[in-house]
Order: sequence, then structure tokens, then C-alpha cells
Amino acid sequence: MTMTMTCDTAIPSLDEIHYTVDEAANKLVGLKDAQEEMIELLTGGSKQLKIVSIVGMPGLDKTTLTNFVYNHPSINLQFHVHAWCSVSQVYDKDTLLFAIFGQVVGKTIQINETSREDLDQKLYQSLKGGKYLIVIDDIWDIKA
Repeated sequence: MTMTMTCDTAIPSLDEIHYTVDEAANKLVGLKDAQEEMIELLTGGSKQLKIVSIVGMPGLDKTTLTNFVYNHPSINLQFHVHAWCSVSQVYDKDTLLFAIFGQVVGKTIQINETSREDLDQKLYQSLKGGKYLIVIDDIWDIKA
């Protein structure tokens, strides 16, 4: 089984890196390189927006790999704002946006407390000009 990690930057380029996971032992095998590659993708080079996608079949330890990178000290030093949200099987854009907002701003608000446009603007203002890392985990559908 393979897991694919891709990085999409503002400059149209796509890098694919394949890593093998030993499912029988359910342990990360050979993912040290993947961890280092992800950290380098996120911390090195350009300051332009980067989107790193990790795709593969369930059970390949994509979340484990991402969690390691998310909590790595060099990531914590580079990114002033962190958010981790899970989509799962039921995708709702507003719920996801409110969850991200709650982690970025540090307070939760109810969906009926503010308009979607106000929330969009508040989140944009909170992220504008800074470096941030937002992980959206467990996406099941391309629509999400």
C-alpha cells in the first residue's frame, strides 16, 4: 500500500512522494523521511501559501504522520496560529468554518450568533499577515 503526499504552491507545481506503511504491524515504517519532507515543505523556502495534501486508503497512518508534524517543535516555532479540524463523513462548510474560527481566535461562537459573512471577515482578519497552519483531517468526499 502506498500513501501519497503532494504539495501545491502558488507556483503550479506538484510533487508526489510515496511511502510504504507496514499494515500488519500497524506501525510507521519508513515514514521518518516523510516527516522530514513535510516539515521541510512547511517551513522551508517561499513564504507563499502552501497546501500539502496527504491522500491514501484508510489505515495508512496519515493522521499519525500529520499529528507528529503538527506537534513538531520547528512547526510550533514557524506558525503562530494552529488549527486542527476533522470533517469525517458528514461535511458541513459552516460547521467546519466555525470550528476553525474557534481554534484560531481561541473562543467558540454558536452558528446562530453571527452571520457567515461576519465570521468570514473575522477569520480573515485573524489570519491576515501571519503564518498559520490549518489541518483539515479525515476528508471523505471531494466536495469537502
